[in-house]
Amino acid sequence: MNLLTLVYAISVLIFFTLVRSPLRSLWWLQFATLFTPFLYLPLPILLLISLLVSDRLGQLILLLPAILFASDYAAGFLPKAKPQATGQPLRVMTWNTLFLNKDATAALAVIRQRQPDILALQELGVELAHGLAQTLASDYPFQSLFPKDSPKGYGVFSRYPITHAIPPRIAEGEYWCQTVEIDFAGQPITLISAHPRIPDVHLRSIAGIPLPVGFETEPQDVQLRCLLRQIDQSEGPLLVAGDFNLSGRQLMYQEFAKRLQDAQRKVGWGFGFTFPTDLSILDYYKVPFPALPMIPFLRLDYVFYNDQWAALSVRYGRIAGSDHRYLVAELLLNTNGVEHRRQEEFYED
Repeated sequence: MNLLTLVYAISVLIFFTLVRSPLRSLWWLQFATLFTPFLYLPLPILLLISLLVSDRLGQLILLLPAILFASDYAAGFLPKAKPQATGQPLRVMTWNTLFLNKDATAALAVIRQRQPDILALQELGVELAHGLAQTLASDYPFQSLFPKDSPKGYGVFSRYPITHAIPPRIAEGEYWCQTVEIDFAGQPITLISAHPRIPDVHLRSIAGIPLPVGFETEPQDVQLRCLLRQIDQSEGPLLVAGDFNLSGRQLMYQEFAKRLQDAQRKVGWGFGFTFPTDLSILDYYKVPFPALPMIPFLRLDYVFYNDQWAALSVRYGRIAGSDHRYLVAELLLNTNGVEHRRQEEFYED
């Protein structure tokens, strides 16, 4: 038992060290980081066994992966200090609806429950957009909708006037996002709803089992760099929300964290995982597999904001028809400049 415990502890230490080393750009290491939470699954089981058999040496060995787990994830479970800021509150909701989703009734029920001031949607399908646009017209008279029956659909619903809207740029090399300027109680703010492409995962079938043989992020990185340039050029209060198809452990996440605050990291609780909630996307590929519910293990959806905002809270939830959880962030347009960005590297879920 002690040998198994020691092998596990050393394996966790090696992985923990590699993802913080110059080797972290290797494709297989980048791919492996997506599944980091699973690395710690044996920890509570081994700890329980060592306690039951009074294995003091095993418990001592397991202190190492326990400390590394705390280093990776403990911040998400610690109490967060409330920002000492005053200003105008704003509730923002972002959600990847899944372009196959036609269940407007389920979406409307949650939207009315959460009552966001601004609703940013990605993968907005035509039928769902039609159902939402008409029903929400009185609550959200300002709408900028570009639905498509593909992952390229976008939409923004706002209680406040949309003074300018830039259609999504979805060509190769563009940044796959929708930008709107909103008159928020007399203050112009910019909202970017982002949905860059996924990384390319190359598979090879060995003995009938598909195995990854490559994880290429450059096509995605091109779009993310375009988005970063737009962020760098933005002035005034800025919000960037959406499904980034980007884990907090990928290298490009650090570029966003250097420029903007991450609402989940700042005031959220837990891991903040948003994907996948089920396997409904398999219907599109005609895979004969039921859309079984799943426990999300990736954080792909974010609300970022610049230092003219303060975050108050973050909440998540599931809406039938989509394989992503939605995210609702309570923000405050900061009038005393309390929050400041820290430029550092982040490693999280």
